[in-house]
Amino acid sequence: MIRDLQARKGTSVLFVTHDFGVVAEIADRATVLQHGRVVEHGARDQLLNHPSESYTKELIAAVPSYLPPLSVQAQILRLLANLRKAFGLSMIFITHDLRVAAQICDRVAVMKDGEIVEHGATAKMFASPEHDYTRLLLRSIPGQRWVPQAAGSYLAATAG
Repeated sequence: MIRDLQARKGTSVLFVTHDFGVVAEIADRATVLQHGRVVEHGARDQLLNHPSESYTKELIAAVPSYLPPLSVQAQILRLLANLRKAFGLSMIFITHDLRVAAQICDRVAVMKDGEIVEHGATAKMFASPEHDYTRLLLRSIPGQRWVPQAAGSYLAATAG
């Protein structure tokens, strides 16, 4: 889907993930951040197979168990909000964390077994999902009293 979008639109796609498997499959280039700062960037194959920075080596060695601490995740979300605002970027954000998707995405696509089963405006999908799998995912979010913010409100609140 992403490769097709790049080819059809003649654009680059910025996406953020902690999943080096996704980087290996999709990215042409990659950037590694530590505490909101770039520590290494370059061609995907060079970065994944011959990283020069110890932090990148540690991340790759930790696959598949690496998940950033929540404080780091919050820094990353603020950085993305600022980049989006400063450069007028569109982003594809791949995540398993529906809370993050609710905070940062204007639109969401839900995939099951490699197929998109539902997509649409984030606030609408979280308020009234149409597909059984989407409803199942939303019910599985810990803390059932949690109510997602309006789409993009996190970006507006943190950008600046």
